[in-house]
Amino acid sequence: MRVLARYFLRGLVVIVPLVITLYVVYALFTWVDSLLPFSFPGPGVLVALVLTTLTGYLASNFLTRRLFDWMEAGLTRIPFVSVIYRSIKEITDAFVGDHPRFQRPVRLRFSDETDTYFVGFLTQEQVEVGGEEEYVAVYLPWSYNIGGNLIVVPARLVEPLPASSSRVMTYVMSGGLAEGGDADWPVMRRAPSG
Repeated sequence: MRVLARYFLRGLVVIVPLVITLYVVYALFTWVDSLLPFSFPGPGVLVALVLTTLTGYLASNFLTRRLFDWMEAGLTRIPFVSVIYRSIKEITDAFVGDHPRFQRPVRLRFSDETDTYFVGFLTQEQVEVGGEEEYVAVYLPWSYNIGGNLIVVPARLVEPLPASSSRVMTYVMSGGLAEGGDADWPVMRRAPSG
């Protein structure tokens, strides 16, 4: 009976994330398809891809870029809308913009006296705080959530991690479960100095 229970739990671990992911993708595609007047499924995804690519082209074009800049300036002047728009734009730019900000994964020591760390991303190398010590800005994403905290800390507490940003983000967002058993996972090793 224990063996069956273990197989059942292992099956849940495989099936639940797969089913939820497939359901979210299916629901998104169905919703996009419902916006179009076609009787067969699928064209909504194609239309979304084409419109997104066309918008990217127009926003990059010298002549039409001014129209997008004008629209953006208008959105940033509307009191409630500006907060939502700027937040979403900053997050989007941070991941897929011209200058992605989550490209420098780091580990942040709690204090000089401990070997306990936060894992995050260096977002600003110099922050004016006052005093003689150098400060940096580190973004700490939350596990199992879309959000995080930005903290300003002494630069001496921050070490770069020799790992890709996507691997570190997956590690943090999974609560340390992704790659958690890997002995050569860079969070566990000291980053090379220099």
